[in-house]
Amino acid sequence: MFILVAVAALTYVLTTSVFPRGSSTGQKVGNAFKGSTFSNVVSFLAIIALILCAVRIMHFCRARAMRRFASRWGLRYVGPTAPPQWWWNTYQPKIPPPLPDWMSSLGISQAWNIIEGKSDSTSLFVFDGVLGTVRSQPCTYIACHTEQSPFEMSTSAEPVIQIHGWTVLHGLWFLCFSWFMGIGRLDRHFSNLSLALLSRDVSR
Repeated sequence: MFILVAVAALTYVLTTSVFPRGSSTGQKVGNAFKGSTFSNVVSFLAIIALILCAVRIMHFCRARAMRRFASRWGLRYVGPTAPPQWWWNTYQPKIPPPLPDWMSSLGISQAWNIIEGKSDSTSLFVFDGVLGTVRSQPCTYIACHTEQSPFEMSTSAEPVIQIHGWTVLHGLWFLCFSWFMGIGRLDRHFSNLSLALLSRDVSR
């Protein structure tokens, strides 16, 4: 995609600066790209470039918010700040460390904004991911290394899965679609999660 944009930009420079239309070479180059087809292609590539730029800005803002969230709760932000293959989803799962490999069994194809830490000696991860490959959807995950679910405020829109001794919450879901979890909701989950784990330790 970037190659196509670069080719379009190079062609524009050649036809306007290097080979101006007044010269014989410029006329040949201009005639080669004359017509509405070329302008439509340039417009299409410009729109694609703007969309990709908007996606990168969204990833940047989300990563900054996740860093602040991790700092507020005494956790470590690991990253990366964007999906390993952010311009298009991959058919091969890309689960970067420190996430365990079995995360791919949840249908996760990519993961980023990884946060790790502990709450009352219980290991946990928070991260954004892509669920699925072809018909992929963004999703936020909270994974705790405990077989007893600490997610007391979870709803039907936030399914909870127990696997390999971990409890994983992923959401939000609405009308069969998922999306990233807002920072405010993450804060509420962590507040309740900390209380649940603390009360569990006290009861022991």
